[in-house]
Amino acid sequence: MSHQTIADALAPTVEAYKEKVMQHTWGHLAPKKAKSYHGEIVFVLSEYGDYTPISTHFDGLDDSPWFFQDMLDFIADNAQEHGVIYRFSGEYRNHHFKGIVLKLLDVKG
Repeated sequence: MSHQTIADALAPTVEAYKEKVMQHTWGHLAPKKAKSYHGEIVFVLSEYGDYTPISTHFDGLDDSPWFFQDMLDFIADNAQEHGVIYRFSGEYRNHHFKGIVLKLLDVKG
């Protein structure tokens, strides 16, 4: 049996364990279901292809692994041009962002 086959066989168990550890460690910081958090994210798609949040603020929402991953996914979907600074304003609810994204500055000139 190859290493890859063993890894594939154990993957569901490992993933369930990781999720349990995350919940026990940071679960108290997780966004509440059906609650809206209003705020904004300022972000950029760098010249090197990095999706980078510059600043974030959502009323009543603590940082957590779930929020961070949702934010990176949102930035990846909405940052279209390298070297442009964007601002999202709106709400975060049930792991989804709803609002408007505006270009603030094109640093390419």
